[in-house]
Amino acid sequence: MPKVLAGMKALGAGAPDAVSRGLYAWGEQTRTAAIRKTPKDTGTLRNSIFVQRGNRAISIVAGGPSAPYAVTVHENLSHKIKWRTPGTGPKYIENPIRERRPQLEKDIDREIQQELRKHFGGMR
Repeated sequence: MPKVLAGMKALGAGAPDAVSRGLYAWGEQTRTAAIRKTPKDTGTLRNSIFVQRGNRAISIVAGGPSAPYAVTVHENLSHKIKWRTPGTGPKYIENPIRERRPQLEKDIDREIQQELRKHFGGMR
């Protein structure tokens, strides 16, 4: 985190855009991991997963009109269900978020470093 904060300070007003790009990149990679863990019957649930940008945050969202059962599947911890695809099951979004959390800082720092190089060349 110290590298991220130092980079943000050096960039000043450009820091929020770099952080946003890093956060979004992390979200997209996490979305890909979530899709692999999402139960697949018809593929509709997997296809409903997307990254939504907020003002200062992102959300990884599933469901909507095409898959209104997304929350039910995500929260169903019943051991009676036999998931057809190995490695899939409940908490298909929550688990990848937890697993990829350590990568978040690195993805944000990478975008900050790229922005610094764009503005300051190799100098820091």
